[in-house]
Amino acid sequence: MEIILPLTQDQIKWVNRLTILQIIQKFGEISKSEIARYSGLSPATVSNFSEALIADGLINEKGIGESTGGRRPTVLTLDEQRHFMIGIFVSKYGISSCGMTLSGTVIEEDDLSLFGDRSGSRILDNVCRIVQGMMKSFSERLCLGVGIAVEAEPYGQDSFLMGSNVLIRKQEWLDRIRGLGCSSVIIEMKSSATAISEKLYGKAKDAFSFFVLDIGEQITSAYYYQDGIVKGFNQGAGNIAHVRVSNRAIKCKCGKTGCFNAVASTLGIEERFLIKLKEGNTSSLVEDLKGDLTAVTAKQIYDYAVLGDRLSLSVIRETGGYIGTVLSYVINAINPEVVLITGMYNANSIMNREINKSLNKLSAHRNLNRVYIGEGGMYRYTPALGAAALVAHENLRLSFRGLQ
Repeated sequence: MEIILPLTQDQIKWVNRLTILQIIQKFGEISKSEIARYSGLSPATVSNFSEALIADGLINEKGIGESTGGRRPTVLTLDEQRHFMIGIFVSKYGISSCGMTLSGTVIEEDDLSLFGDRSGSRILDNVCRIVQGMMKSFSERLCLGVGIAVEAEPYGQDSFLMGSNVLIRKQEWLDRIRGLGCSSVIIEMKSSATAISEKLYGKAKDAFSFFVLDIGEQITSAYYYQDGIVKGFNQGAGNIAHVRVSNRAIKCKCGKTGCFNAVASTLGIEERFLIKLKEGNTSSLVEDLKGDLTAVTAKQIYDYAVLGDRLSLSVIRETGGYIGTVLSYVINAINPEVVLITGMYNANSIMNREINKSLNKLSAHRNLNRVYIGEGGMYRYTPALGAAALVAHENLRLSFRGLQ
């Protein structure tokens, strides 16, 4: 039998503080009396905690509200000037960054391309320079923390592997960035940060549960339920990259063959194209590249499929079938309200027809008929925004559900 211990006084204070902060965040502007009504806390408790939150710079008083009889109330709102969060998205090819306030307002965005040495240590050096620069630019504000989204997948307990050879040692990154004066640092996969940003700004804003599938050099995914990313017992919940979907002997870096990641990632798309060439197929893409097979990219294969190139078309159709197969497992198992696909995907593409074929063939129709499936990723800074939102979500338990 599970024994539930009573909360300590400090825990009760923490819960009350978060409750008041969440209500202010949800409504944008609200009086103390309304907070008391929504929270069930006494007016005196609300007043005391509000004063403490004002002293911490998390909220402020913003004018006078409408009277419902008696004195006009003072309106409370999140402070837009005292704090900020830094969000950073890291891939092998570049780093995007943003600064964001507690209410979700973006105050700075930037992009940095990476050339030459793309080792984990060099990428970390660049991340540290970006953090230092942003803290200097907003020196009048207190940095609540740094959220980092990496286009990588977990490697062991404490690392991420980007591509096939860039190792990100989580503890090393945490120590370096904390040494810059940021006590709160969170590092997550791109798909987890994207899920947070879709909840914050995108198509999942009103969803109770949703699933994000990101197709890049590596396939990553995340499952959002109620108020956060579901991690599971060993941080592996929602990870469908290594489900076997093909009999092709294409080896994945996990050691298995035919994994979803091995055949449907951008690298997998390129490898299947090259295998089909060796099997005797021809393509106008290869002719236009003058036979230089090292120049073939997944984006080019997709573009030539749209133009009607038969080999490219067969590869992209296969990819859609793989995606549909895996999404049917997701829809059958966890029954989300929304499924969003990000990365190298176009919701109006030929790939979509193959996805739908597999979904209709393999999914429980009771679940499939009630799920929204579409393209996610509002724009290129989405993972950076999600990374910044992770700081608020993890440390202040702000879910941004009230944002419009």
